[in-house]
Amino acid sequence: MEPGLSIRFILLLIREFLFQIILPLLLVLIMKLSWGPSFSDISDEVISILNDSIFVAHNVNFDYHFVRQELKTSGYQWDSKKLCTVRYARKIFPGLKSYGLGKLSAHLGYTNKARHRAYGDASVTAEILHLMISRDNLGVMEKLISHGSVHGYIPPNLDENEFRNLPELPGVYYFHDGKGKTLYIGKAKNIKKRVKSHFSTRSGKPELSFLNQIHHLAYDLCGNELISLIHENEMIKKHWPPFNRAQKFNSRVFSLVSYKDGSSYLRHGVAPGRKPNLLMTFNSLMESRNYLFAIAKEYSLCPKLLGLQKVKSKCSWVDAGECNGACIGEEPYDEYNKRVEEWHSSINSNNSDFLIVGEGRDKTEVGFVVVRKNLFKGYGFAPTEVSIIDQWEEYIHPGIHDADVQRILNQFINHNSSEYDFLPI
Repeated sequence: MEPGLSIRFILLLIREFLFQIILPLLLVLIMKLSWGPSFSDISDEVISILNDSIFVAHNVNFDYHFVRQELKTSGYQWDSKKLCTVRYARKIFPGLKSYGLGKLSAHLGYTNKARHRAYGDASVTAEILHLMISRDNLGVMEKLISHGSVHGYIPPNLDENEFRNLPELPGVYYFHDGKGKTLYIGKAKNIKKRVKSHFSTRSGKPELSFLNQIHHLAYDLCGNELISLIHENEMIKKHWPPFNRAQKFNSRVFSLVSYKDGSSYLRHGVAPGRKPNLLMTFNSLMESRNYLFAIAKEYSLCPKLLGLQKVKSKCSWVDAGECNGACIGEEPYDEYNKRVEEWHSSINSNNSDFLIVGEGRDKTEVGFVVVRKNLFKGYGFAPTEVSIIDQWEEYIHPGIHDADVQRILNQFINHNSSEYDFLPI
């Protein structure tokens, strides 16, 4: 490439592209553009130009994504080396407040006569590119041109060294904008690999717009996946990042409670919120109903007394021979309550106080989660040489139990992962 030399310049209004993207905004263009070529009509010419070339653009991944998708639709599998003029400008003209095309071109004295149009933006980008090449005495361009390198996928406003310095360990990662505001929080078994997947997967314009807002990365090492999940939940609810959707709303919790009715039968109900003397909690009413139906069958309990059937007389299981008639007084309350108490005992045995112990942030420590009476109390990291059962209180980071933490704990307790030790306290 020689500065100032233009080999070929093509300007076409592509019918399909404008129809899909611009038509909802500019209806007046319908008649003028309806006879323009479709992308597939010129795809042979486009691929002949792009093959063995370097694809250059301001925020290159944005344009590269759409061109690649259009070529794929036309039957071409195209991959190319890329050069981002945003990143290039940061190296050649360091210290500017903004590297957006409009402000950069104004700073350098260039006029874009057709801003936000392909012709105008491409022309001024080419002029800036030629200027940067003429001032590039250190071979910066060759280092930035990428084909699968880190420059090819990290966001244009992010210092590649921040990405290179990410650990390949479990933890929580943060995306920040130029003012330090947290945009997104995630967790990963391998932080660097997961962050790379965000940058490499470009599903469309919203995703690309999100990536272009990322200026900085941060992370917290967590040692293992369980603490990563809990810490991620805690941080999302502390910062409420705009791009975290799954936990944008406070999760609801439902409590299972027990009481004796006027005939001394033990009854049960599920109520929203965390109630005093609850037996256990659920993340949804459906989860509670599924659980109670299973308990009714396992312990031969009455679905009406469990709150599963709202009927005035006997439950539907009596005629089916699956209920002994406690709901209509045919089964004595003491016999029925005995089976209920067996069920309650099994719950309480599962609710014993314990630690879930896994790997720490390095080999000198372990990570642990504290559960008491089925409630999350916190997590922490302790040196391997201490007795974790006796000294965990010295190292705990207190936490708040909520429905999301309950879901996380249920998953790990039920699966009893071999990567963790469950120690009674």
